Amino acid sequence: MSLEEREASVIDYYNNYNEKDRLKSTYGKLEFSHMTELLMRYFPKSPAKICDIGGANGDYAFYFAKLGYDAHLLDIVPRHINQAKERAKVENYANSSKFIVGDALQLPYEDNSFDAVFLSGPLYHLPKRSDRIIALSEVKRVLKNDGIIAAYAIGRFATMFYGISTGLIYDLDFMINLKKEVSTGLRYKYAEGALDKAYFHLSEELKQEVCEVGFNFMALHGVIGAGWMAPDFDNAWDNEERKNFILDIARMSESIPDSCSKIFIVAKK
Repeated sequence: MSLEEREASVIDYYNNYNEKDRLKSTYGKLEFSHMTELLMRYFPKSPAKICDIGGANGDYAFYFAKLGYDAHLLDIVPRHINQAKERAKVENYANSSKFIVGDALQLPYEDNSFDAVFLSGPLYHLPKRSDRIIALSEVKRVLKNDGIIAAYAIGRFATMFYGISTGLIYDLDFMINLKKEVSTGLRYKYAEGALDKAYFHLSEELKQEVCEVGFNFMALHGVIGAGWMAPDFDNAWDNEERKNFILDIARMSESIPDSCSKIFIVAKK
């Protein structure tokens, strides 16, 4: 697939998928809660200059802007950047001029520009390993010396966990394709509207790619944990005590990344 075909495929997918509300779901709230906890553990203190690459409509960029960071946002989908700019008119602590359309394989930033980068989407949209290496190399280029990369990937067994939770594992076609996905990491489209043309990582593989570019490895964590499969998950999240139990499951799963559907790696330039 050419660069132009890949861009068109990603843009077409998100033009038909409501990414803006993804983190408003209960599952998304769990992801955002623990991800921001992890990011704050490793990112430099405000007012550091950071960039969320592949950050869609900017939930994480707005989070950091509100904390006083010099927050930038880049996404390949014009719709997402337009949504972020509209939001900035209301939440005016974020500077919408720093929200731009761009490609992770050709970052439109000068060398040594940022104190930290959150690579929050591109890796799982790049099935070819060579493209993932380019994206990681671009992040390294735009980071200052000692700058931090926090990269986010979908774990190899994410579809398996979903299949268990929904009962899809009892469907023969689903299982045939799941076995291929777990073996190769290459995503298959199991339902209308599902993400396809993607890559799901093993944690050690993600570490190898980041280190191959020349980053100094710091940490590798699971993000979600299995708490989202708890009975009555949506209502449990609205109960403060039960919400904390679910977050504790995510924290306990940090040290076993492949037990999670989302993986998070941190390294330093």
